[in-house]
Amino acid sequence: MKISSVDLEMRSYLQRIATGPELSKDLSEEETYHAMTHILAGSADEVQSAIFLIALR
Repeated sequence: MKISSVDLEMRSYLQRIATGPELSKDLSEEETYHAMTHILAGSADEVQSAIFLIALR
């Protein structure tokens, strides 16, 4: 199974924002834009999309 570039990109974002309140890092405006573009276009995995949106709160 080949891992797509979108999957790798989303993993990178999730590793930074979904680590808890004391360890998480902010994404840049550009990174957030790219993540949301992948999510809204349907190119991001459903589970990754859900985790990203939950981590934003």
